Order: sequence, then C-alpha cells, then structure tokens
Amino acid sequence: MGANGTNENQPQFRFKAGALAEALEVLDEMLRSLAAQTGEMAFVRAANALYQQPGGRPVINDEGLIEEARWLLQRGKAKSLNQALRKVAATVSDGDGIRSIAERLRRKMRADEKIDPRNSFSG
Repeated sequence: MGANGTNENQPQFRFKAGALAEALEVLDEMLRSLAAQTGEMAFVRAANALYQQPGGRPVINDEGLIEEARWLLQRGKAKSLNQALRKVAATVSDGDGIRSIAERLRRKMRADEKIDPRNSFSG
C-alpha cells in the first residue's frame, strides 16, 4: 500500500461521467473487429465480458444495521448483543432468515473489531 492508501501495483483510472461507457463502446468495437479479422472467438468472449456483472454474491451493506444493533445495546433496549442483533434482523427478514441475518451481522462486527485500529495496541 502506498502512503495515500492506494495499491501502487494497480493503475488508478479516473473517468468523467459517461467517459467509461464511451471507452467500453470503443473497446467493444475493437474486440469485435479483431474477432472478425482473425476468426478468434476469444475476442468475442472478451467483448461480451465487458458488460457482465462480476461473479459471486453481491456485497450487502450492513453498516446501518450494525450501528442500529450497537445503539440498541448501548441504550439498554436490548439485554445482550444477540438480542440486539435478532431485533435488527427481524426488521429486514421475511421471517425465516432472522437467525442467519443475525449471524451475518455478528461475523461482520467481529471482522470490523479485528481491523479497527482503536482495538489494537500501538505500544
């Protein structure tokens, strides 16, 4: 990591609004042209991949739910962390997933605590 918190090994690109879409169109045209000229399907696959969503599960932003659970616990509205997490989970669950949502929130809270510099000893 660099001094400004960026990864120095990866190029940093800044696009104005609409410029990225325009760049993708140009790249798409170039790849499809190369495919037509060479007969290589790899260029067609690369052009198609430009517009695909990334694989894996989408990231769920639970920061607001975690803050709400902390608030419930700090204000005495919940007697335990588990109760606070279950209360918050019940507000966003369809009824069947309360336990799994509460566990997801608990895992994220633990992960945040492990990387939070306020929780580390700095000598």
